[in-house]
This record gives sequence, C-alpha cells and structure tokens, in this order.
Amino acid sequence: MQDLGIGLLFDHIRDAIVVADVESDRIVLLNRVAEDLFGYSAEEAIGQPVTLLMPERYKAVHLAGMRHFRETGHGRLIDSNRALELPGRHQSGREFYLELSLSPIPSRIGKRRFVLAVIRDVTERKNAELALAEQKELLERLITHMPAAIAFLDRDLTYRWNNPAHSRLIGLPAERILGRRVEAVLGEGARTVVPLLKRVLESDEPFHAQALPIRLGDGAVTTHWDLSYVPIRDASGTQLGILSLASEATERVAVERLQRQRIEELQHLSTLKDQFLSVLSHELRTPIQCVTGFGSLLDDEVAGPLNAEQHAFIKKILGASDVLIGLVNDMLDMSSIRAGKFLVEPSPVPASPLIAGAVEAYRAPATEKQLRLSWDVPADLPCLWADSKRVAQVIGKLVDNAIKFTPAGGSVAVRARAGKKWLVLSIADSGIGITPEQHALLFQPFTQVDMSSTRSVGGIGLGLSISKAIVEAHHGRIGVRSIPGKGSLFWVALPLSPPGSC
Repeated sequence: MQDLGIGLLFDHIRDAIVVADVESDRIVLLNRVAEDLFGYSAEEAIGQPVTLLMPERYKAVHLAGMRHFRETGHGRLIDSNRALELPGRHQSGREFYLELSLSPIPSRIGKRRFVLAVIRDVTERKNAELALAEQKELLERLITHMPAAIAFLDRDLTYRWNNPAHSRLIGLPAERILGRRVEAVLGEGARTVVPLLKRVLESDEPFHAQALPIRLGDGAVTTHWDLSYVPIRDASGTQLGILSLASEATERVAVERLQRQRIEELQHLSTLKDQFLSVLSHELRTPIQCVTGFGSLLDDEVAGPLNAEQHAFIKKILGASDVLIGLVNDMLDMSSIRAGKFLVEPSPVPASPLIAGAVEAYRAPATEKQLRLSWDVPADLPCLWADSKRVAQVIGKLVDNAIKFTPAGGSVAVRARAGKKWLVLSIADSGIGITPEQHALLFQPFTQVDMSSTRSVGGIGLGLSISKAIVEAHHGRIGVRSIPGKGSLFWVALPLSPPGSC
C-alpha cells in the first residue's frame, strides 16, 4: 500500500473502494465500507482474484475485459468515465446491485498498474426501479389487452398513445392515429367530441356519456359509444391531457330500440286485450242478468208450480249465474284498474259490523265444505276511513280464497285488531300453502297458485290483484306469509278514520 501512496485515507471515504493489480487481476486494497458491502475482511480479500466479488456469469466478461486493458491500456468502462450498474456478490452468495466507476492508477514505483473501483450499493434504488418497471409493464399489458378502447390525447388534442381496442373501435391502425389530431382521425365524429374534449380541459372535470352517437369518417356510418374523458395531471399538478375510455354500444342501442318496439307492441296488445275484456264483460252482463232474473221468477213459481227436482235445477242455474256475474264484475274492475280509472270513495265506516257481515256471508260455503270458519273481531273496533263496498269485496275475496284452497276438515280464521292509525285484518287457513317462488306471482292478474290444466279450484286469478288495487287505493298494504303444506295467512292494513269522525 505504501507503493500506491494511498495510506489509510480510503477508510474514511463513504463509498466502497477496491483496488486491483492489473497484471495479476487480484485485489490489493479493500476499505472498510467495501468489507461491509461484500462481507469479506481485508485479510480475506487481499490477494484474491477480483472475480471473488462478482457472480459467476460475469467472470468471463470481466477476464476478457482485463486482458484487453492489459494489452491496449483501454477499456470500455474505464474510457467512458461513466458509472455502470451491475450485480455484485456477497460472501454469503447473495447478489445485490452496485454502481461501479473504474479509474486507472499508475504506480510511482516501477511499471505496475492498478485499477481503482469506486462502488456504491444501489440495491434499494434498483429494486424500487425494477418494481416500478414491473408495475409499468403489468399496467401496459393490462391496458393493451383490455376490451375497452383507451387512448391518451395531449392538450392540443393529438393522440399520443392508444391500445389495440381503440384502433379497432376507430377502424384505423395505430400508425394512422398516433401523432394526429382528433379532427384528422375521427372525421365527422370530431364535431361531436372536440367540444366535449375542450370542455374537459377547461373545466378540469371528467365527462361521461352513455350510447353517444358518433359519425365516423365521412359521416356515412353512425356508431354509438359509451364514453369517458378524464383530465390527467402530473405530480406537480400540470395538466398533461385527457385519458379517453370508450366502448362500442351500437349493438346494445339496437337491442334496446328493438326491446322498446316490442314493449310498445305488447302494451298495444295489452290495451286491445283490456278493451276486449271490457266490451265482453259489458256484453255478457245483460244476458246473464236476464238468466238470473227469469230464473228467480221461475224459482218463485210465478209461471206455475214446480216440484222439488225442478227447484233444485233452478238453484244450480242461479248459482252458476252468480259465478258468471262475479267473473264479469272482476273483469270490469280489472279493466278500470288497468285503465287508471279505478276509484274508491272513502268515508267513516264502523269496522266491526263491516268485517263480521262480510265473513258471515261465507258461512254456508265453509259449512258445505266441512270447514271451521271463525272470526275474532272485537265489537268496539274504531271506524275505518274506507269505501265499505270495496273493503267488503276484499274481505270476501280473501275468505273465499281461503275456503277454496283448504281441504275438508280444515279451518279458516279471521282476526282484526286496531292500532293507533291502522286496522290490521288477517285471514289464516290450514290449506295447501304457497311456495316462496309463488309469492311474487300471487298479486299478478290472471294468476293462481295452481295454473295447470288439472287444477281443482275454479276462478280466473283476478281476486288477489283486485284486492291489492283496492287496498292500495286506500293507501293501505296487503301481504302474505305461508308455509307449503301448512297453510297461509293473508293480512291487510287499512287506515282508521280520524278521531271523532264516526
């Protein structure tokens, strides 16, 4: 070391210092920082080949470089006066990144030549750069393969970057897009998007649109895009340009247009159906009333005496007429509901007699089917604010349904209780019950729990939908709870009359 005239000054330098003899390519000096960096003490390293400090894969390149330097006095790294980043090798075998600068050192004694290596550990910085590069590569791969069309435009509205999906959306290769302004790329479509892009730059706020019509090229073709323009700034806050994200919506627009047309057609057909049902119901009502009227006259023996069998036949005729009248009335109600002409006329109504009377009307059908029909209706219930005829209609339909769907030997129980603002009426049966999947269909017109051709219960499935309309016209609510095979409970909440009004 005295030969070099360096002394102990190297130990006070913050960088790692390694000095090698050019002829032998062996280490002649290692300062303390280098000892810590490579894991070798000076005693262990001095006299060892320089390749001790590098990974195996770099040794051949190093040896060739040193041989060239010995022969010519020149080396690519030494002559460049630049630092080089490459891996180093710790005594443990662990690799790390270092920054290396080489300088030739002539000896003051004899012809010996030395090379001074100034080394810095840049592992942390290099790892951060590699991680950033990996993230950038991953982001570029993601953007490249994303189905959304993505592009970046600078503040002059010139395309600077785009992904393949954007080229497909525009219908041009990247080389005919990048470096060109929006007007040159989109043609007629620029009339639509340029004002939007300028607004984003001026307001520094994103813009989003669904199914925006765009006329590409010469305007002969109109496409639709779902579009977002987002202003982009750098870390200092300087506005760089706009990120464009778009996707093709033309097919969806066509499907939605077709769906709207079909909906309009279905609505028209539904209107025709409602009109037909209304006309049919009105036309049926007169002959049915005629049958009922003359049947009653015959039953009263106005035209002469009848025997027991004849009276029984007429009773069946009158019963069938009543069923038909009920169906006709239901269809007329449904027509009014669908036309938005269904009205109720609420007034203060004593609740107890209204409910009891509506339930009592079904005692005979329940008895005939061997069902236990009971009701728990306190006599002191407050008044309802309701249309008494329509509420009785709801109670009748719910009780009738319970009787229809409850097997012989079962029970139907009606219960009413009043709160502060509402009266809650429930009709519980021990019938067949309703599955959760059927709940959503219950209150739809022309729907029953069993709609098969072998169903045993009559009706056209209007009762619950009419009941729902009546209850909601009173600003009330209707619902159901049920367990298949164990029965159902339908409940209705109706408003009470204001205190002192009844």
